[in-house]
Amino acid sequence: MPSIDTNVLVRLATKDDPRQYAKIENYLKKHRSVFISLLSVFELVWVLVKHYDFPRESAIAALRTLLQMSELEIETPDVLEQAIDLWEASKLDTSFADCFILATAQRHKRIPLVTFDRNLARLPDTLLL
Repeated sequence: MPSIDTNVLVRLATKDDPRQYAKIENYLKKHRSVFISLLSVFELVWVLVKHYDFPRESAIAALRTLLQMSELEIETPDVLEQAIDLWEASKLDTSFADCFILATAQRHKRIPLVTFDRNLARLPDTLLL
């Protein structure tokens, strides 16, 4: 199974380049399934928020759309979904990466997550040092 890079995910999420978007659509039709690493998902969120000025809600919607695409096999989708839920519910200035770290700690029952980040520490299963 092939993998796709962050720049391909950006095209899927933004459709900002119709030519490249058509290429990835055709590729997905041909291969039917591609793998996406979590690092690519983190990069995608960063690009959407920092370079495309997506508000949190739009970035969350883009992630949920990717999770629903049957052609995409995302690394640990259950943890990713939990991280999205935490990020959406937090309403704090908490990064998506922090929410993913917390979701991973919760999944592995390695809590509390110890942090110096006051915003992150407002979430359940965390401990502010």
